[in-house]
Amino acid sequence: MNMSYNELRSKTIGYTPVDQNFTTAGDKRRFICYANQKQLNWEICQLDKDYDILYITTIANISDWIDYKKSHPRTILIFDINNCFFFNKNLWWNLGRGFSRFISGRESKFYFYYNDVYHEMFKCADIVVCPTKSAKEYISQFNTNVYIPFDFFEEEITIKKTEYTNNHPLVLVWEGMGVTAKHLLTIAPVLEKFKGKILLKIITDRTYKHGLLTVDVHKILKKLQCDYEFIDWRKDSFSKHIVDSDLAIIPLDKSDKVALHKPENKLILFWQHGIPVITTDTPAYLNAFSQVDSNLTCSNLEDWEKKIELFMSGKFDSKKHMDSVSNYLQKYRSKEEFIAVWDKIFIEAFKLAKP
Repeated sequence: MNMSYNELRSKTIGYTPVDQNFTTAGDKRRFICYANQKQLNWEICQLDKDYDILYITTIANISDWIDYKKSHPRTILIFDINNCFFFNKNLWWNLGRGFSRFISGRESKFYFYYNDVYHEMFKCADIVVCPTKSAKEYISQFNTNVYIPFDFFEEEITIKKTEYTNNHPLVLVWEGMGVTAKHLLTIAPVLEKFKGKILLKIITDRTYKHGLLTVDVHKILKKLQCDYEFIDWRKDSFSKHIVDSDLAIIPLDKSDKVALHKPENKLILFWQHGIPVITTDTPAYLNAFSQVDSNLTCSNLEDWEKKIELFMSGKFDSKKHMDSVSNYLQKYRSKEEFIAVWDKIFIEAFKLAKP
């Protein structure tokens, strides 16, 4: 079906932001990036207003918007679940999440087993947007209209790495939200073995919220027995810290089901900075590395040790590897491909929204 952007712009779109300032990756790298490119007519959605299309994220009061859809069946509801929380089937975790969301007012209904709200929304939504193939396979039990777009953040990158000369010590870099810094501990024994031979830069937040608690990230990282530098994440400087390093790392605890099913966004972020990356062998990372010349994923601590030693030896051709990565990025992660993938979602929404 042909869709003109003028026709799509005529539709009123309600959006629930991940953050009210639109500063998080879930906002600026996804729907808002696309909507701004196409000049769509969108606003922060309100329950007492009518919309042609709703774009609901997991930060929303999901139960409220399920009820809204039931009372506004002609409104096309797109549900964006940019995480894989539903893979965590632990009863106590679900009970705790359901209770905290309800008691804080973030959810209007109390769900004893919080994943049930996701299942209900999957069935209710006209379109579901998710981050990975494994998520799509799971959601397809409830809804066959599932899409996997990707985040676009290349325009946030201020500098790219072009020279590859391993330093002594070898400079490793990890970047991410404070809540995920704990995953560095999964390779702590390996990092300790290289004490004095590597320097790890950790670019993150000093604290993060866990329910009503404030968690000190420094205290978590004190368990690392290696040489590391803690760097506050800042938009105007994080790129330079990455580029000034030799090698990026993304260790993940595979027993954490949510982490295991993460998309490859962090890997792509590092690759778009021009830096080689060693990762845990999660499905998304394995899939991405299958498209380039060298597999730098690790299934155990021995793999991590061998691959770090490979970089320390100077025998790994980072320039050749990154040329291969660049070809992958041009083919699968360009701005044109980003627009094309999101176009498919809104072509479908537009088709469903037509009278």
